[in-house]
Amino acid sequence: MTIRGSASACNIEVGGEKVTTDELLVLGRSAVKSAQRAYVEQDMAEVPWRCVAGVIYALQMAGFKIVNVTGRER
Repeated sequence: MTIRGSASACNIEVGGEKVTTDELLVLGRSAVKSAQRAYVEQDMAEVPWRCVAGVIYALQMAGFKIVNVTGRER
């Protein structure tokens, strides 16, 4: 999963497909059955913390016990 965004927008991608937070919750609930850990990659320079926190929260609500967030420089 990748998070991209600017100060005014959050873009969440799962498998290259753009999804909303609600869709992420649904996808997470089905994925948590086979894994207890989620991996999130973010663009360090562009993504506001509110976007990262929203994704972490959605994945926790889906049932993931561990959410690993890594950043990459562009």
